[in-house]
Amino acid sequence: MSKFVWASETFRSTFRSGRLWMIQVVANAALFGLFVLWLWIPVATAWHLTWNLVGALLLAALTLLLQAGTLQYFSAVGRPEGSGVAAAFRTAWRNLPAFAICVALLCLLWYFAGTAARYEETLPNYLRSLAPQFLRNFVSLHVYENAVAAGLFALQWIVAPGLMLPFLAATAADGFAGLARRGFATWIKCAGNLWYWGIVDVCAVMGVYWTGRIMDWTPDFQTSTLSRETSSLVFRGMASYLFMIWAWMLVCSVTGRLNGECIGVSNSIKGHPTA
Repeated sequence: MSKFVWASETFRSTFRSGRLWMIQVVANAALFGLFVLWLWIPVATAWHLTWNLVGALLLAALTLLLQAGTLQYFSAVGRPEGSGVAAAFRTAWRNLPAFAICVALLCLLWYFAGTAARYEETLPNYLRSLAPQFLRNFVSLHVYENAVAAGLFALQWIVAPGLMLPFLAATAADGFAGLARRGFATWIKCAGNLWYWGIVDVCAVMGVYWTGRIMDWTPDFQTSTLSRETSSLVFRGMASYLFMIWAWMLVCSVTGRLNGECIGVSNSIKGHPTA
């Protein structure tokens, strides 16, 4: 199978299961609604604090299960055993503790990548000051600002997630083994795959940058009416939400597919039949 066909199959597999799409669309919206309700829980008494803690743990567990199950579904695509949606979520539930640890590591890496944003205002001026005079005459400060902003965006939304996604897929499929040799096998396979990084790039732009730009679109407030502004907000919100869901499904598809190939190779080495 050529690399182009492989990438095409990865794109098409995001629409393989309408049931999974329905789960993602409905469950993410429901979890957001529950999060808003959780914010309304007071902290006046010990019972309130208990409910806050229980609610936070429940929301975290359901969110982790939803995303781990999605990753596991795409890892099992093409293999007859455990390839259904229900089987994927059962496997993800068993491996939820290891997956939670991996998500915590991702959040830590993402946080440290985000701290580089403190240099967004000073770094362009510094880089331009290092350039020779003839280059400063042709390249404005605005170009440096855009380049630095793009680099910081890539660091936080492409590099950090791209480095940890293989471990997320491996832990969703194999539990704590995904944090060891199995996870590193998937990581090596993903790190050396240009299509993987290309798809992660596309998903970051589509799921983060595009959604932000769509939500920034506004009608002309001098001529628009309340109904038009409301319709615009609803349409932009729905479009952004679906873009984010598809971007996440596409990331899960490429990462899960590569993880599934590692599982197949591992099974073949051990003498088990592969799909």
